[in-house]
Amino acid sequence: MKRIILLAALLAIALPLYAQEDDSYDFTIIQGYSVPKEDVPILSAPGTGKCMFVLKKGRTYEFLIGHPKDGWWHLAEGVLFSGEEQIDLPGDCWIPVSAVCLHVINPYKKDTLAVRKAPDEDAPVVGTVTVGLVVHPLEVTEAGDWIRMVVDGQPDLTGWVESSCLCWLANGDCMWH
Repeated sequence: MKRIILLAALLAIALPLYAQEDDSYDFTIIQGYSVPKEDVPILSAPGTGKCMFVLKKGRTYEFLIGHPKDGWWHLAEGVLFSGEEQIDLPGDCWIPVSAVCLHVINPYKKDTLAVRKAPDEDAPVVGTVTVGLVVHPLEVTEAGDWIRMVVDGQPDLTGWVESSCLCWLANGDCMWH
């Protein structure tokens, strides 16, 4: 319950619409989760830093991320949540893109969602994704309204979707917004 209250407070302050530019950062932050299929190191720098923490295989984590760099996301608050546990991380920490997940939802009440070549409603469609699929965010627009993503297990399906069509909760239950 404590984790839910703290996460709700973070959301109310930092992320009322999934993603936004935050004055305390020089980048846009979004929410994500991870349920690693194998242990995943959290490093002090993208790809080459010291191991600061290890995400354990099969355990669920939720966090805030921003500023993707070289296939890694910066952990914006230096805090992870796992169940009721809050995990405070020391210093700057980075998580690999492949370990960050979002679920596809569709507030437009359709079973599929268009994936676009650019972050624009008029951009060409490069494919579609089905509601419920897991995707990995690759970058986010400065306004936080579009996220470039790749579909888990389908590296050829990469493109942009509106951030309101992606759910950061591990159970995929984001239909409240």
